Order: sequence, then structure tokens, then C-alpha cells
Amino acid sequence: MRRRRAVRSSEATTVPQPNSNGIGKSRKAERKMTRKLKKLGRVAYAKHKSVEEVIREKFASKKSKKKKKRQNEESDEEMQELKKKKQESDSEDDISYEEYLQQVKDKKKQVSMDGMNKEDDLAIHRYSRLLGLQKRKAKIPKVFKNDGLDALLEFCDAENRDELVAMEKEIEDEHFKEEEENSGGEENGGDPDDINLSEGSSGEDEELSDEDFEDEASSSEQDSDGENGNKEEVVEDIYGRKINKKTRELIDFNPQAARQKLAELESKGDSDETKLRVDRNLTGLINRLTESTLVKTKQAIEELWRTESKNVIKQSLYRILSKIIGSSFRVQNQLIYVYTALLSLLHSTVDQEITAYFVEYFICDLVKSLENEGLSEDDKSKDNKAIFLANLWNFKITGFPMVFDVVDRFAKNLNIDKLQMILTILSHCYKSLKKKCAQQMQDRITQVLSGYEKAPFSEIPRSKFIAEQLGALRKQQPVSIDFDEIERLNKMILAICKRGKGGLEKELGMSLDDLLMAEERGRWWIVGSAFRLPTDSYNEISQKSQNKSLTQFPPEMLQLAEKVGMKTELRKQIFCLIGNSEDEDEAFERLIRLSLKGQQERELVYVLMAMSLREKKFNPFYPDLMGRFCNYNRRFNLTVQFAVWDRWKEVGALSVKGQANFAALIHYLLVKEVQPISLLKVVDWGLLTKTQSVVLLKLFQLLGETPKNVLKKIFAPLFDEKKASKLTLLFEGMRVWLSIHLKTSPVLQILDVLVTGLQ
Repeated sequence: MRRRRAVRSSEATTVPQPNSNGIGKSRKAERKMTRKLKKLGRVAYAKHKSVEEVIREKFASKKSKKKKKRQNEESDEEMQELKKKKQESDSEDDISYEEYLQQVKDKKKQVSMDGMNKEDDLAIHRYSRLLGLQKRKAKIPKVFKNDGLDALLEFCDAENRDELVAMEKEIEDEHFKEEEENSGGEENGGDPDDINLSEGSSGEDEELSDEDFEDEASSSEQDSDGENGNKEEVVEDIYGRKINKKTRELIDFNPQAARQKLAELESKGDSDETKLRVDRNLTGLINRLTESTLVKTKQAIEELWRTESKNVIKQSLYRILSKIIGSSFRVQNQLIYVYTALLSLLHSTVDQEITAYFVEYFICDLVKSLENEGLSEDDKSKDNKAIFLANLWNFKITGFPMVFDVVDRFAKNLNIDKLQMILTILSHCYKSLKKKCAQQMQDRITQVLSGYEKAPFSEIPRSKFIAEQLGALRKQQPVSIDFDEIERLNKMILAICKRGKGGLEKELGMSLDDLLMAEERGRWWIVGSAFRLPTDSYNEISQKSQNKSLTQFPPEMLQLAEKVGMKTELRKQIFCLIGNSEDEDEAFERLIRLSLKGQQERELVYVLMAMSLREKKFNPFYPDLMGRFCNYNRRFNLTVQFAVWDRWKEVGALSVKGQANFAALIHYLLVKEVQPISLLKVVDWGLLTKTQSVVLLKLFQLLGETPKNVLKKIFAPLFDEKKASKLTLLFEGMRVWLSIHLKTSPVLQILDVLVTGLQ
């Protein structure tokens, strides 16, 4: 107590000291200041800053708070004024609840529209920067001019649009004034049909040339047609065809006009500078091409394919590679493998259009050059081309039918050069052909050697040596060719394609005939490039090809087909092919050669079913042939199933022999495992007709004669855990029907055994 009092007395007696500014402060203010400084010290320690920095931040925040406070006060005043105005204009009593909801919807819609507009503006800005349109504001891009979009872009601009509309109005006014003046002159000068013979005219005006007369005649015809309202305006479409402008009806079609138009567009679109630039880039890439730079070269060509003209790139690439391959000296096999591997990479990862163009022109040039003029022995370009053609198949760019088409083409008019080419082609693709189609390769070799024996040059020693080497290919593969290198490059290409999350593209499916006749028939392997000439000769050829298949059969067979009910030409053809076949293999091969697609394939099963039911005794030839087709492709399983179901519905229309054959057919399909037991799920066991009951009785009698192990396989799906739920009605109905009509049937016993085995 004494100490406290002493302190208080000392505090009372102390006089306040002046601060640094010369202003006196009380002790209370000093304590407050020390507390603040301590607080700031703790803040500085927590923030790892000096006390001075914390003090500066605090004073700055105070200033910003004051500014914000002023701004908030001003905004509050503005909001209050707006509320007052709104209350004055629209009171709450005047707006109903429905109007309020409508206003809310409109606001939401406006907000969403504003957001979408902002996104569109951002997208437009982004893609304009990517396309480089901002850099060329003064000039319209050349691509737009080539496509005819420059006028459209000018019209889209608001300023240009007003100018264009004003110019059009001026032109229309001038045209209207000229017409009025002409009509006024005719009225003043009298009837225009009256001819004034008193005024002389020069001989040049009297004598009209034939061209002027034709122009006047055509113009008078057009005027007369326009008066009658039957005027036909002939224009050209984008393919160069002449069509009626109103009806769009085809008037005249000339393929040469389409090609000329395409050539004009190409000449306008691609300048010489772009061609030179692309040619220079591709030449440098091909010259530096090795196995190590294969991927980089592919990436560079892919970038060019995206940015430059595709047509220029295809032409340049073909020109460069064909110049290298067509050189008179022998190119190393390793280089040819790398060139072909590059094409295979472009085929799989960039675009098939590149390889389709290359293959078309390369093979056509090879065939035509070899047929028109022979090559000297010193010229090694034929060997280079033959090896390159073989490697197009080795690297999965073309299919093996293309190789055999070229071999067949050379074998027709055989000479030493063509024989050498055949040997080179078959030698370099020997290993891949032997894996895929060994028998066809041996047949081609035999065919070529038989033609060689009849040729007049067969006595020449060089031709004998070539023929001996060709004959040796039937027994052993050539030793001088490194097939391991081809396999290694193929594996590398497959790995690159898998790494790029893609796969090897399918081989080009066109034949040699398609390539040679591409100018007349079109290129079906390119979308939009196939066409059919609407000429009489084409229609005659198509009719001959349709009737040719029927004329090769005897008339008795055709009469029998009509008698059986084969009304269409396709059914008659299938009937005759099956009837003239000696065994299943021959019939199957003949029917496959028809190359039927889609709905036409169903006709095969229909005819086989009809022929099977028409036999006097059941013939297993027809269900065996059905089984061959089911093994060939799974879609025939469904076709056979539907055909059986259709016949089951119309079983009452069958004869007694037909019903017995139908029961035997179903039994054969079940026993040979062509169709499962679910084939009978269409049977309604409670509502069977008399004929259906007869067919089922014969079917289960035949099943009772089959071995028990076969029966267990047939009825095993009924007790499978995955399939049993879908086949419960079939199992229960079959079991009840058998217990009523065939109590002693082995089928019922097998079913009971299987049921007890599950239990």
C-alpha cells in the first residue's frame, strides 16, 4: 500500500515531457501509443517484416478505406435516387406477379445472351489471330478471293454495305432512264417495224456476217421464250455440267469440261511461288531422308499438308520420288525401303489421299511405259520401279490383288523385259505373298512359265536364265534379298502408329483396271470423285453384263428355276449356280464370286431353303452349304435363323414331303451346331397347329435317334447360368409338350438327367 501511494504521488508530481515534435503529451496518450507500437511489433514479427513497413501499410490502408467509404457513400446516394425514380415511375401495386416473373426471365435471358456474346467475341478474336486476319486488314486474303468470298466480305462490312447499296441504286436509275429514252425515241420515230427505204445506208451495215446473224437469231429466240414464260436459262454447276437454272435438271454432261474447270481452278489457286517453295522444302526433306530422320520427315510433311495446298504437295512428292526411282542407275534397296516406309507412315498417320495419288500415277506410268516402248539392258530404272512396286505391298500400302493384276498384265504380251519385271516383283514380295496367298503365287508363276514356253524369245539364253530363277521361286525363297530389314521397318512403323494413338490404315483397295480407267469411270476411292457416264454405250454394257450371267446356263435349267418360283434374275442365277455345282466347295466358291452385298446376301439363304424343301428326299448338301456360309461370316447365322422362323410361320402351306424335309433340316442344323437350341424359341408350345405338331414330332423322333453325348451338347445352353434366364419358357414348354406327346422319348430323359444333375 505504501509503495502504491508512493508511485501515485510520484505520478502526480511529474510534469509531462515534450516529444520530439515539441508537443506535450499526457501519460495516458503515451501508454496508448506504446500499446499500439507493441501491437504493431507483434504484427511485424508475425509477418516477418520491419515495424516501419507495417506502419506504412497501416497508414496506406486507412487512406484506401476513406476512399472506399466516400465511393460507397456516393453510390448509395445514386442508388437511392434511382429507387426514388423507379418508385415514382412504377409502383409495386401496378406490377402483377406474372409480370414480375416475366421481368425476371427477361433479365436472366439478357444476362445469358450477354455472356454468349462475350464468348463469341472471344472466339472470333482468338481464331482471327490464329488465321492472321488482323495483320491483313487492308487486303482481303487470297484464299477468300479464289473462293469468290471477297464480295461477300465487303457486303458484311457496315460502311461498305451502304456504299454498295447506293451504287446499285444509281446503276438501276441509269438503266431505267436509258430504257425510258429508248421507248421515247421509238414513240417519236414511229413504229419500229416500219423500214425507211428512202435513207441510204452503207454496204457494211447491210451485209451482216454469219456470226451476227446467229447472235441476232439466238437473241430473238430468247426474247420470244421470255415473252411466253418458257425461257430456259442454261448455266454450269461446280462440276462443269450444263443444267437448267430453275429446275436444276441435267442438260449436258462432258467429263472433259469438269477436268478443264478443275485445271483452271488449280492454275488460279496455286501460284508459282508456292509451288517452288513446296518443291524446295520437299526436295530437301527427301534428300536428307534416312532411317533415323524418318519420323522428323513425316512430321515436316504433315505440317506442310496442313498449311500448303494439298494438290501441290501430292504432285511435288510424286515428281521427286519418281525422279529418284526412275533414274538410269541402280538405287540401293535400303533407300527404296526407306522411301516406301515414309509413304506407309504418311498413309497411316497423315492422309490416304497422298498414297492414293502416288500409287495411281506410279503404276499407270509403269504399265504404259513398259507396253509402249522397251528398255535397254543398261537402264536399271525398271528394276528400281519393280522393287518399289513390290514394297508397296510389303509395307501394306496396296493389297496383294494389285501385285497379281500387274503380273497378269505383263504376262499377256510377254517379252524379256516384262519377264524380268515379273521375276523382280515376285522375288521382293515373296515372303509376304507366301504367308498370305501362297497358292495364288504358285499359280501365277506356272501361268507365266507356260506363256514363256510358247513365246518366240524362249530360246535366248538370258530369257532361259530368268525363267529358271522364276521357277525356283516355287520351291525356295531368294537368298539375295534381306527380308529381315523389311520386317524391322514394318515393326517400327507399327510402333510409331501405336504411340500416336492410332493404327495402321487399311490397304488401298483399287485394282489395276480401276487405275487405268480412272479418267472414264472416276476414282471411287476418293470421296466425290466417282461418276457414271450417261451414254448409250454404258447402258448397253451394263445390260449385257446383267444378261451375260443367265445366258451361260442351259434353257432347261432356267425353265426349272421359273417353275420352282425363282422370279428375279438374281435368284435364277443362284439357283443355276447351285444346281450346276458338283460339290459344296465348288458351289461355295461360285456363290462367293458373285460378291453380293446387303440385302442380296439374304437371297442365298432363301434359295437354299427353297431348294432343300423341294427335294423328294432330304439332301444334306443344302444345310452343309448353309453351314459353310455361317462359318464364313457370322451375319449368315442370323439370316438362317430368320429364314427358319419365316418358314415355321408358313409351315401349313408346305406339302407332306416339305414338312418332313423341314424337320430334317432343323435337326441337321442343330446336330452340326450350325444353329443353337434357341432356334426353337419362336415355337408357341400352347398354341400349335396340326402341321406344326407333325413337324415337331418328326424333329424329336430324329433327335431321339442321335447319340446322347450330342444331345447333351445341343441342350446344354438351356442349363447355362448366363443363358438359362432367357430360355426358361422354351425349356418349360418343351418339357411339358414332350411329357404329353412323347413320354418315352430319349430327349425327355436327357432333360430330366440334366435337371437332376443341376439339383
